[in-house]
Amino acid sequence: MPYEIHDLPSKNIKFGLWFLSHKDQFKKAGILLLLLWCVVTVGYSIYGLTVHFLEIGPLQQSLAGLITDNINLDKLRQSQTPKPLNISDASVVYTGNNRYDLYAEVENPNTNYAIDNLTFTFEGPGLTTEPATVYILPGQKIYLMSLGNVVNQHLTQAAVKISNLKWHRITTLANFPQLDIKLSTININQSPDQLRSWIDFTATNNTVYNFREIKWLAVLYSGQQIVALNELTSNDFITGEARDITLSWFNQLPQISKAEVIPMINLSDSNNFYKIPGQDVQPLPDF
Repeated sequence: MPYEIHDLPSKNIKFGLWFLSHKDQFKKAGILLLLLWCVVTVGYSIYGLTVHFLEIGPLQQSLAGLITDNINLDKLRQSQTPKPLNISDASVVYTGNNRYDLYAEVENPNTNYAIDNLTFTFEGPGLTTEPATVYILPGQKIYLMSLGNVVNQHLTQAAVKISNLKWHRITTLANFPQLDIKLSTININQSPDQLRSWIDFTATNNTVYNFREIKWLAVLYSGQQIVALNELTSNDFITGEARDITLSWFNQLPQISKAEVIPMINLSDSNNFYKIPGQDVQPLPDF
């Protein structure tokens, strides 16, 4: 059966007529809503961009300060690299019979680095000494020495050459053993004919360790000038021990005004520590 318009409900016809008569208003309202949505979204975007550009400057400054203050790579790298040694020029001391003692002062300025092995020689006209090795503790000053060198020409100057240098980084400074060796007053003695000079003193091992080997470096002064050098090695220096030490020179020296003695113990070598059975000593710490 064909569909006729009079078959529609009257209320549907009324709604259709009302909608058609208000179609332009609906169109305008839709356009207004669309414009309002555009204004809101574009305005919010403009606000966000404005806030971003206002804050990006201080943010970049804060990040730069954070990198400078907390991630200073140059400062970190420097803290992980030992400072160079302070080494004086080499000096020459004539001891008679064409023999010369050579020395140079060296200081380790680092507090968290020791030197396990420093190999050196002295060179001068007609002279190259045999290589020698020393060890240097953090903050320690010692003398590089080469004694009794025979040179058949007058030697007035020389140079010290470092051929090997092995650093030992101390990761736990609080655990590193302290060189607590107490020296009594150093007595300076000379024979009446001045053909023998010697010093004597008492050294006490105030550490809690036994040491297989300890070296004593001795320097004699006449006024402000170094006029004689010597070294001596002692073995088995146990904790609490007080030992009498004597170092001698058998050549004529001027009047001695002062003596300097430097104890040298390789604290970074675990083989230099030992324990006597039944002895109550602390184990070697991990540093």
